[in-house]
Amino acid sequence: MTRFKSPPFVILAFSLLAYAPLLAFTGFYWDDWGFAWTARFLGPMEFIESFRPFRPFLGPIFVLTTSLLPSNPLVWQVFGFFIRFASGLAAWWMVKTIWPGLKRQALTLSLLFLLFPAYTQQWSAFTHTNQELIPLIFYLLSFGLTARALQSKAFWPNTLAALLSGALGLVTTEYFIGFEIFRLGIIWYLQQGLPPQKRIGQTLRHFIPYLLLWLGNAAWLAYYYTYGPYNSYGVSVLDGLRAEPAAFIAATAADMGRTLLIAGLQAWSQTLRIFAQSPLQPLSWLIWGLSIAALMLTVFCRAEMSGGENRRWALWAVIFGILGIFAGRLPSWAAGLPLKLTFSWDRFFLSMMLGSSLLLAGLLELLPLGRRRWLVLSLVLALAVGQQNLHANAYRRDWVRQRDLYWQMVWRMPALEPGTALLTHEFPNFDYDTDLTFTFPVNWIYAPDYDGGNLPYVLLYSAVRLGGPNLPALEADLPLKIGLRTVTFHGSTSDLVVLYFPERGCLRVLDPAYDGPETLPRVHPDLLTALPLSDLSRIHNGNRPAVPERAVFGPEPEHDWCYYYARAEFARQTGNWSEVASLGQAAIDLGLEARDVYEWLPFIEAFARTGDWETARQISSQTLSASAQTRKGICAIWQRVPDGRAHVPPELNCP
Repeated sequence: MTRFKSPPFVILAFSLLAYAPLLAFTGFYWDDWGFAWTARFLGPMEFIESFRPFRPFLGPIFVLTTSLLPSNPLVWQVFGFFIRFASGLAAWWMVKTIWPGLKRQALTLSLLFLLFPAYTQQWSAFTHTNQELIPLIFYLLSFGLTARALQSKAFWPNTLAALLSGALGLVTTEYFIGFEIFRLGIIWYLQQGLPPQKRIGQTLRHFIPYLLLWLGNAAWLAYYYTYGPYNSYGVSVLDGLRAEPAAFIAATAADMGRTLLIAGLQAWSQTLRIFAQSPLQPLSWLIWGLSIAALMLTVFCRAEMSGGENRRWALWAVIFGILGIFAGRLPSWAAGLPLKLTFSWDRFFLSMMLGSSLLLAGLLELLPLGRRRWLVLSLVLALAVGQQNLHANAYRRDWVRQRDLYWQMVWRMPALEPGTALLTHEFPNFDYDTDLTFTFPVNWIYAPDYDGGNLPYVLLYSAVRLGGPNLPALEADLPLKIGLRTVTFHGSTSDLVVLYFPERGCLRVLDPAYDGPETLPRVHPDLLTALPLSDLSRIHNGNRPAVPERAVFGPEPEHDWCYYYARAEFARQTGNWSEVASLGQAAIDLGLEARDVYEWLPFIEAFARTGDWETARQISSQTLSASAQTRKGICAIWQRVPDGRAHVPPELNCP
C-alpha cells in the first residue's frame, strides 16, 4: 500500500483524474491540423523546412515524434497525457533535488504544477506537446542537474548534462528565455553558509557556463529576428523604450503588477467556476465527481501531504515563485503580447506555471493553518482537477462540432475540383479553430492522395481575410495566393464555393440560383456580396466521392436531419427534384425536424415541382407558422415553380 502512496504514483493518479476521463473524446485543434497533415502527407522531414522561418531548432523534435507516432488524434492525446505526467515528475524531481529532505513540499509543488489551471491547451496535444511541454521538461531537468552538480563531487558531469538539457529547452523555443534568472536564484540559494562576498563570487562562477549558453542563444536570436526569411514575433517593447522611456517604465511596472495578480491569484481562483455548472447536465456530475475523487485521493495520501511547516523553505518558495512568474512573462512581454486567461493567449502561462505553483506552495506553507493545511491543499487540487475537466469538455464539444461539419461537407459536396477556395464569413461555435485550421482537414478529405505541389483547397474567413493580401476583395477574377508554411494554394475568386454554417442549422452551400436576402436573413453581408461568385459547378460526384479517414475523423455518424438536407441540396444542384422529394419524405417519415426552418425550402420546391401540391402546401404553412420571416423565401419558390401560383397557400399572401 505504501508503494501506491509514493510521489510518482500520486502524480500519476492526479494526472489520470485531470487529463484522462475525456481524452478519448478529443481530437485535433488549431495548429494540430497543419502539423498532422504535414506529417501524414509530406513526411516528418518536412518539419525541418517548415520551422526554418519560425523556430529552426524545434523542427527535430517534430521529426522525432512524428516518425514514431501516426497522425491519429487519439494517439496524440495519449502521448500528450504521458508528457504532461512526465512534466509533473520532472517538477517533483527538480524540487526534491534542490531541497533534499522536503518530500512533502516537493510533492505539493509537483501537483500544483501538474494541475495548473490557467493553461487550458493540454488537448491541443500535437502542437503544444512538441512545441512547449517537451522543451519545458528538459529545462526542469536542467535545473535539477544544476542543483545536483553543486551538491555532489561530480560537478562537471552534472554541469555538462545540465547545459545540454538546458540547451534543448532554451534554443528550441523562445518561451523559456527568461528561465536563466530562475537558475541564477537556485545557484545563489545553494551557496548558503558562505560569506556574502565569497557567495557572490561562487554564484557568478558557477553561473558563467549557463550565462555563456544564454548569451549565445541571445546573439543567435538577435541575428535571426533580423534574418530575411524570419516570420514570427519580434521584440516590440524596445520601440516604446526608445520613444518614451518614462512611459515605458510606468507601463512595464503596471504590466508586472497585472502579471503577478493574474498568474499568482486569478489563475487559481478561476477554479471556482465549476460551481457555476448546471446540475442538469450529465457532464457537470462527471466533473464534480472527479473533483470529489481528487479530494478523496488527498485524504488517502494525507500522510504524504501533512506535516509541520518549514517557514524558511516557504519564504524561498515565495521569492522563487515571484521570480519565476516574472521570468516566465519576459518573452511574451518582450513581444508585446497580452496576458489573458482565455484561449489562445493562455499558452503564455506555460512559462509561468513553475513560478505560480511555487508561489502558491510557499503561501500555503506560510499561512498559520496547522493541521488544516493539507485540507486547504486538497480543496485547491480538487478544484484544479475539476477545472481541467471543464477545459477538456470544451474541447470535446469542439471536436463533436468539427466532425459534424466535416461529414456535412462530404454529404453536401461529394467531390470538389482542385483549386477551389471555400469561403465563409466565420464558422460559429468553434473556440479552438480558425479558417486556415480547417484548410488542412478539407485537403485531407478531398485530396487523400496528395503528394506535393500546390495545395488543392483552402478555406477562408472573410471576417479576418477580406481586404488583406489573402482576399483583397469580393470581386471576380482576382488571383488568390495563400502560403501555409511549406505549401501554397493558388486559385481565383472566380473559383469560390460560398458556405454558410448557422449557429443552429446545417451547413449550406450558397447557390446564386436559389439563394438571396429572402432565404438568408441572418447571414453576414459579406456572404451576400460573395453570393454571385459561388460556383457550384466545382462540386460534383467525382470518380471517387470523398470519405473522411476513419482513424482521423471517426466513423460516419447516424444519418440525422442534416444528412437528408445535405443530400437534398446536392440533388437540387443537379436538378434532380424527384430525389430531393424522396429525401424529404424519408426525413418526414423518420420524424426528423429541421435545425433551421429555412432548411425546409428545397423540400417545398421539390414537392411542388413533382406535383405533390398538398405536401408542399402543408410544409409551407408549417414553416411560415414557425417563422414569419420565411414568407418571402417561400413565396419566391411558389412564384418560380411552373403552375405554382395556382396552388399557393392563401396564408402566404404572396404578391
